[in-house]
Amino acid sequence: MTPRVGGIDPHQDTFTVGIVDAHGVAITHDTFDNTAVGYGAAIDLLDAHDVRHVGVEGSAKWGADAAIALAAAGFDAR
Repeated sequence: MTPRVGGIDPHQDTFTVGIVDAHGVAITHDTFDNTAVGYGAAIDLLDAHDVRHVGVEGSAKWGADAAIALAAAGFDAR
């Protein structure tokens, strides 16, 4: 199986997670609230798709909390 990669586009109140395969083909995406519950749900989505590497956009530092939650959960978040 080829590795899948996640990406996060953070906004003030929500963030969107996208997952692609090694060829850049979209697998799924979903939007979550910027809360502990939202970070947990995003981690569950990434785990369900065997994602270990996640790129997090840091626009206006809105992505910092998501990146911290991912790193704490064992993801390679950059």
